[in-house]
Amino acid sequence: MWHFNQDGNYDGFQLTVDGHYAPVPADLEVF
Repeated sequence: MWHFNQDGNYDGFQLTVDGHYAPVPADLEVF
């Protein structure tokens, strides 16, 4: 689910428990 953008930062979305996609900052880990 994670993708790197041109700057090398995380540019992706994490699927939450509710089943909705929520944007997460790059300094947070995927739970």
